[in-house]
Amino acid sequence: MSDEEVISSPPRSGAAANAPRYQKVLEGTLGDPFSGGNRVSVLRNGIEIFPPMLEAIRQARFSVDFLTFVYWKGEVARQFADALTERASAGVRVRVILDAIGALKMSTTLIERMRAAGVDIVWFRPPARWKLWELDNRTHRKVLVCDGRIAFTGGVGIAEEWDGDARNPDEWRDTHFQVEGPAVHGLQAAFLDNWVEAGQSVHDDVAQLAHAEALKPVGKSQVQVVKTTAAANWSPIATLFHVLLTLARHKVRITTAYFVPNAAMVQLLKETVQRGVDVQILVPGPHHNHRMAQLAQGHSGRGSAERTRPPL
Repeated sequence: MSDEEVISSPPRSGAAANAPRYQKVLEGTLGDPFSGGNRVSVLRNGIEIFPPMLEAIRQARFSVDFLTFVYWKGEVARQFADALTERASAGVRVRVILDAIGALKMSTTLIERMRAAGVDIVWFRPPARWKLWELDNRTHRKVLVCDGRIAFTGGVGIAEEWDGDARNPDEWRDTHFQVEGPAVHGLQAAFLDNWVEAGQSVHDDVAQLAHAEALKPVGKSQVQVVKTTAAANWSPIATLFHVLLTLARHKVRITTAYFVPNAAMVQLLKETVQRGVDVQILVPGPHHNHRMAQLAQGHSGRGSAERTRPPL
C-alpha cells in the first residue's frame, strides 16, 4: 500500500508475549488505538479481490462508500459501475470519490450512467492551473465500505490490469484486505476524510453514527488503522515504518512496488540489520509500471528478491 490507510497488527509468530509491547508503542507513537474483535482476510490478485468486493456492493442494503485512486477501463470497470448503478437505482445511498488525476482514464459513459442512477460522484482535488505544484498530492487510498459493516482496502485499483492472477506481465500482482468488525470505523473515517475535503457534507453520517449500535466483535484480530495525508511531506505511515523497524528483534519482511527509500530509511535499515535482524525486501523484477521508480530502486532488469542477513 502506498500513501493510503495501512492496517497493522501486533506480530503473532513466536511473539505473543511481545504483542502488548508492540500495541502500546504503536498507539503511543501514532496516536491511533487498536480495536479488538476483528476478522481480516488477505486477498491476493484480482481473482480473489474483485469477486468479494462486487458481492459486498450487490448485497448492500443501506449504503456504499467507495474511494479509489485508480479507476480506468476494462470489464472489471464496467462490473463495478453496473453494481454501483444497480444499488443506487434500488434506493441505496452510493457515494464515490475518484482521484482527479488517477481516474482520468475512466470512461465518461460509466460516470454519466452512474450519476443518472443516483450515484453521488465527486472528484478529489481537481487540478488548478495556478497550482500545478499540487498535481502530485493525490489520495492514493482505496477504500470500500458497505453498510458500515464490511470494508476493503489495499493496493488494487479498478482496471483490467489488476484482473486475473498475475499469470503474465499484463496481469498485475497486488494485495487487498477484507475487514469486518470495529476496525471498519477506521476505514469509514478514511473515506469521510476525503469526502469532507472534497466539499461534501457529513450531516447524515453524524446523525446515523450518533444512534448506531457499536460494531460487534466478529473475530480475534487486533487492528490499528493508520491514515496518511495526500501531500508530499512526512506522513504517519513513514512514522509507522520507522517505529516497526526500531521495534524489530528477529526479522523484517518488506514487499513493495515502489522501493525508493530516503537516506534516513536506508540508515535505519542498516541499523536494523546490524543489531541482528534478518531483513528481506521484495521488489518488482523486470516488469514494472513506473520505469522511473524502477531505476530509482537500482535493480533495473534484475531479480525480484533482495536479502540482507545480519552479521555473523
